[in-house]
Amino acid sequence: SAAALAGFRSAGVTRLSVGAQSFDDRFLARLGRIHRAVDTVRLLSEARAAGFDNIGLDLIFALPGQTPADWRSDLQTAVSLRPDHVSTYNLQIEDGTPLAAERAASPAALDLPGEDAEAAMFGEAISLLRAAGYRHYEISNFARPGRECRHNVAYWSGGEWLGIGAAAH
Repeated sequence: SAAALAGFRSAGVTRLSVGAQSFDDRFLARLGRIHRAVDTVRLLSEARAAGFDNIGLDLIFALPGQTPADWRSDLQTAVSLRPDHVSTYNLQIEDGTPLAAERAASPAALDLPGEDAEAAMFGEAISLLRAAGYRHYEISNFARPGRECRHNVAYWSGGEWLGIGAAAH
């Protein structure tokens, strides 16, 4: 909510990382996400209104049934929202998840893009995000100049960092 965001900002939180994953409700549902694309768009607007000027978006590609055109649409929507940072991750199916069970039961039923399509999707992210002014500073990460994630930089350079929160590690 807007009040929660204002509270986070007044408490000293300076950067938000938003797990959008996709801006296509079909793919969000396929991944079992409980949010819709419109929720992400609204969150970014409310976060800016609350004073956040450093917002990252996380996107996932090579989703079941996703085409390069679908991925391009996600990237274009992300850029239109003007985040300061974009992380692009290819889908990794982890043991114990519903997608892993589906893959075990019928690998073809997942309709995952092949390796060539997946590579093309990653290439599309690099091209489109660079053209929009983002610097490709780490394998999966792109940032506007000066908005590189300090945690990512510290992690890959062997620096120290502290994670706080339910999913931090």
